[in-house]
Amino acid sequence: MQTPSRILVLSAVVLGGAIALSGCAVVDEVVYKQRSADYADTSALSDGGQSVAWVPGDGTRIRIIESTQGPDKALRVTSPTALDTATCRAGARLSGPSYAMEGTPNIYKITDAFICGEWTVVATADGWFGWTPNSVEEQAAAAD
Repeated sequence: MQTPSRILVLSAVVLGGAIALSGCAVVDEVVYKQRSADYADTSALSDGGQSVAWVPGDGTRIRIIESTQGPDKALRVTSPTALDTATCRAGARLSGPSYAMEGTPNIYKITDAFICGEWTVVATADGWFGWTPNSVEEQAAAAD
């Protein structure tokens, strides 16, 4: 016969193992209230149900981190292509991303950015890094 404490220990071990085997995605969603996804290119991004107007059509190695509880997102894309001036306007960076990503610049050392609707975007060594929501002030300045 098993004692209640032994059953609790076994249950904790089984639960811990299940979480570990399911990977970091479950931990991120449950504990950190975020999820991330990687896409090979813009076609895969679209197939994944994501639509981000400022991402250049030749974008590859796309990574998104987004909140499971709100509108916050950050996106990194590899692309040599300039941002479309019909979608994005140069402006002062007044906001910062909710999520940090490897391979992106220190945002707080950057004063100039591109405002692409509700996204703020800055150049990286090999492409672009953007986040949403940005500030109302950024959107208003870009609309002028």
